[in-house]
Amino acid sequence: MPLWLRKSRAPIEHVTFQGFPVSIESPVGSVRKWTDHQTGETGETTMRHAYGYVRQSEGMDGEGVDCFLGPDEGASHAYIVRQVRPETGEMDEDKVMLGFSDEPAARAAYLAHYTRPDFLGLVIPMPVEEFRRKVHATKDAPGIVRVGATVAQKSEDSALPAGQPFVARVHRGERERPKTAEYATDPGDLGAGRYHTTNIHYARAYAGKLGTVHSGVVALRRALILHSDAAVALASKYKTVEGRTQEERLAGARQMTGDLKAKGYDGLVVHGYEGGAGATSVVVFDPPTQKSQRLMLKARV
Repeated sequence: MPLWLRKSRAPIEHVTFQGFPVSIESPVGSVRKWTDHQTGETGETTMRHAYGYVRQSEGMDGEGVDCFLGPDEGASHAYIVRQVRPETGEMDEDKVMLGFSDEPAARAAYLAHYTRPDFLGLVIPMPVEEFRRKVHATKDAPGIVRVGATVAQKSEDSALPAGQPFVARVHRGERERPKTAEYATDPGDLGAGRYHTTNIHYARAYAGKLGTVHSGVVALRRALILHSDAAVALASKYKTVEGRTQEERLAGARQMTGDLKAKGYDGLVVHGYEGGAGATSVVVFDPPTQKSQRLMLKARV
């Protein structure tokens, strides 16, 4: 499915799943038709999991928060997918995976309903009871499901680890776009800098058919190395994902990088954040000059 699922018709069934009131629009085995309004492409998707929305909630589109229902009603966590618009990389809305035993199962179920992987943004695991409180809180404060002050506060109160040397072979996907100074850095979830990944398949998916992928070695002297849960807390603190407007998110990304640079870090390394559980994301805060960047990333895939 090249276009994000929308609530295009009235629900055909109301159920209670893991204690959540859910309205199902597309049951398992039903066929959902779609149109990509940017390319004119049309198609059909056979639903492998029931799809609908959580009642008594309100997402970024002004309607209930969308959800897929999996086979494990006893699952301990909900998995919140920050769906993005592939053409721009901007966040679109939340898709919540309920009833999946772990994150790989939730990712696979989400991707099974899309014809390309770059709709999949950050995946945030959240205990079901915590998600219950936060999804219903959107009724009074519509928008994305908030990661929460408790996680962000932990990041604020805890001392960040000391910078460490980091060297790795990485890949950078670049979409076809004008070569201007505007794209010298990429403000995003993990701050403002040059984004790389150790997963070449993820870089290829990001670049798309018209973009390019460059591979090379990145060497940082004082990298801030985190696991995904700590990175989510940091992103929450600076509202790089949860900001209500694009301008607020970009400002948060630049502020985050500025603060980390002031502490002496020259980059951010995050394990398991995006590109799969075994992938590492690397953000270089002060990218090399254009000439040295070409020399470092000279192997074009």
